[in-house]
Amino acid sequence: MGEPVLEIKNLRVGFRTEKGMLEIIHDIDLHIDRGETLVVLGESGSGKSVTASTIMDLLDRPPAEILSGEVLLHGQDLLKLSDRERQQINGKKIAIVFQDPLAHLHPLYTIGRQIAEVLTVHGTASGSHAWKTAEQLLERVGIPDPQRRAHQYPHQFSGGQRQRVMIAMALATRPELMIADEPTTALDVTVQAEILSLLRELTADFGMAVMLITHDLSVAANMGDRVAVMQQGRIVETGETRAVFEHPQHSYTKRLLDARPDAMASTKEAPVGAPQLLRVEHLTKDYYIPGGLRSALTIHAVKDVSFTVARGETLAIVGESGSGKSTVARLLMLLDSVTSGEIFYRGEDLLKIGKKAQFKQRRRMQMVFQDPYSSLNPGMSVGRIISEPWTVHTDILPKSRRAERLAELLTLVGLSPDHASRYPHEFSGGQRQRIAIARALACEPELIICDEAVSSLDLSIQAQMIELLTDLRDRLGLSYLFISHDLHLVRHFANRVLVMKSGDIVEQGQTNAVFSRPEKPYTKQLVNATPRPKWDRSLALQPI
Repeated sequence: MGEPVLEIKNLRVGFRTEKGMLEIIHDIDLHIDRGETLVVLGESGSGKSVTASTIMDLLDRPPAEILSGEVLLHGQDLLKLSDRERQQINGKKIAIVFQDPLAHLHPLYTIGRQIAEVLTVHGTASGSHAWKTAEQLLERVGIPDPQRRAHQYPHQFSGGQRQRVMIAMALATRPELMIADEPTTALDVTVQAEILSLLRELTADFGMAVMLITHDLSVAANMGDRVAVMQQGRIVETGETRAVFEHPQHSYTKRLLDARPDAMASTKEAPVGAPQLLRVEHLTKDYYIPGGLRSALTIHAVKDVSFTVARGETLAIVGESGSGKSTVARLLMLLDSVTSGEIFYRGEDLLKIGKKAQFKQRRRMQMVFQDPYSSLNPGMSVGRIISEPWTVHTDILPKSRRAERLAELLTLVGLSPDHASRYPHEFSGGQRQRIAIARALACEPELIICDEAVSSLDLSIQAQMIELLTDLRDRLGLSYLFISHDLHLVRHFANRVLVMKSGDIVEQGQTNAVFSRPEKPYTKQLVNATPRPKWDRSLALQPI
């Protein structure tokens, strides 16, 4: 730690709207020292990314406007520089790593060319020297075979590898400050652990100051030297990370910490002797890719998977992207064809009964998807969205009862009956997910499949949704198949858990037993990859 690299003083930012100036950032003060990682923590809409965009001069002005304040890099006010002067700062002295690397990498240029271009633009290197440096940077951030992979395109890299490429581009000019805006949010837990470890290592090696923006408390505790908590455009609390986490002063910080899964009460055990609702036997799904210039290929997405779900039970499926979790969900809902195996629901094999019987059984199994905005029709009102199942399954409810039931469902999921006339874009992400749950409940299901249904939500909203799902399970006797890569959440919500890898179930059992005493190396790897506070490295293989 040393002298401040960046200081923000009395910063106020607003946006011009039809109703006048809307102030988004309210008089914030921050500083980041050399070699320090400052975590800016807060929920969506708190102003974290607007603050980062102000530092990088990425705001569109207008409609954005800097109302007052200073952004000082080694004492130089960045807000007073010309565009030409800023070009000598951005990408050279200050670099940024975004949440979605695929949206910020050019799909038609090779990775090597894009890294070399950073060096060329800032006059650091050119020609073959720039290309060689790009290869060295790829090797430094852990990309294997960098000489070959430098010639490849973004779509040929995994999500974690693309994030490593973004970090390599940010490091190209050895910046004094790196801003990492939610760099691991969309990554699996093991890949997230690799990226966080890489950032820590590079911070130490390069002596950079790092501003890490996140809404993930585990990441904040794992990475931050200091933390600044933002709420509605204001910094409500700041201090050394451990002190803030262990002795929060502001009510908002306390509320965030109380929303952590490990602050929730653990789920109760599944009902003993409950009747079996779903039984899956030897489920297999192969995808055949016909050969063109190359040989034909068969991808084994799901391999001989078997499990059961009892009435009132929550069964979680965990694993990394590509493990087959969502494919299993789609097979159960008959959204994809099954290669082989059996799916018994209430004792009937869904793959052998007639279409009419299949139609009747399927309504008892409903699905809540990860992104409620894309799964809700933007052209339909909330009332029409929730009521639509009753026009498809006319035996559920007579028309005379539908208006009353609609109001009941909206109230049940914590919304108002008045919301029925509104449209999806008028709601927050958490509210849209409540609408999706209400639509699922309209079918009067017995089993709800939640496919990463809360992973895109802020922590406090996530806690509300888990509380809602738990309440509905206890009140209505629902069963859940809960697909997630958040091990903390699974630990406190699911009765049993299946761990999947490359289409196989590698371990399964009671949730507490699997996470407290994992038997398989892959399960141990998942547990160990969960971010833990940097001041306590003794939590490996302990109950989450």
